[in-house]
Amino acid sequence: MRSNNVFYPYAEYPFVRLIVPYIIGIATFRTFPFIFNILLLELSLVILFIGILAFHFINNKKYSQFYTILWGFLLYIFLAIGSYTIASLQYPQYQLEQSKSKHSIAIGIIKNTPEKKSNYFKVNIEIQGIKIQNQWHPSDGNCILYLSCDSNSNHLSLGDVIAFKPNLDSIKNQGNPHEFDYQQYLAFHFIAYSAYLKSNDWIKISNEPSFSILRLAERLRNKVIAIIQHLNLPEQVSAIASAITLGYKN
Repeated sequence: MRSNNVFYPYAEYPFVRLIVPYIIGIATFRTFPFIFNILLLELSLVILFIGILAFHFINNKKYSQFYTILWGFLLYIFLAIGSYTIASLQYPQYQLEQSKSKHSIAIGIIKNTPEKKSNYFKVNIEIQGIKIQNQWHPSDGNCILYLSCDSNSNHLSLGDVIAFKPNLDSIKNQGNPHEFDYQQYLAFHFIAYSAYLKSNDWIKISNEPSFSILRLAERLRNKVIAIIQHLNLPEQVSAIASAITLGYKN
C-alpha cells in the first residue's frame, strides 16, 4: 500500500532513505570542510555503530515503535557523519606552509597522458609524499602540474614517477559572474592545488611499469581519439563524440 505522505512521497523506497543522509554529509563537507576533527568523527562513528547494533537486537514490544524510530535516527546520523568523514579523508591535504620551503621535495605519479598545450605540458599528479627538513611525510592527494616544454617533459608518460618542488597554490576561479565553477569541478575529482614548474624544478626518477593495464587502456583510448580527430568532423562534434564514447574531456 502506497504512503499518503505528501511531504515525503519517496519514503517507502529504502534506497532513497539511505542515500539522502549520505548526500547531506557530502554537501555539508563541501560547504563547511574540516570543521570537525577526524578522530572525533571516527569515535562518533564507532559509538553510533554500537548504538545501532544495540537497538537492533532490543526486543521490547512495549517500546518497539520508539526503538524503531531511534534506530532509524541513529542510522541517518551514522550515514551522514560517515559520508562527511570519507569526504574528509579523500579530499587532498598537503602540508603547504612547510612544503614551500626551499629544500622541500615532493614525489608523485603521473595519472594521465601528458597534454601538450602551447608552451607547456599539463599532467595530473597523485602525490605520494613530501620531504620536509630531511623527513618524508605521507601526503595523499592530487594536483595539476604545468611543466615547461622541453626534451624531458616531451617524453613523460602515464605511470612515470617524478620529484618536484611542491610550490603548490590553491586553485581558484577567475571571479567572473556566472562563469563555470572550475574550482568545484576539480574538487569533485579531489584536485585542489596546481603549480607551474620550470625545467629545473622537477626530474623524472622512474619510468612507467613495463606492463600496466591502465597504460594499455590509455594507449587504446588515445588511438581511438586520434581516429575520431582524423575524421575531419567539426570541432564541437569531435569533442562531444570523444567525451561520450571515451570520457575524454580536454
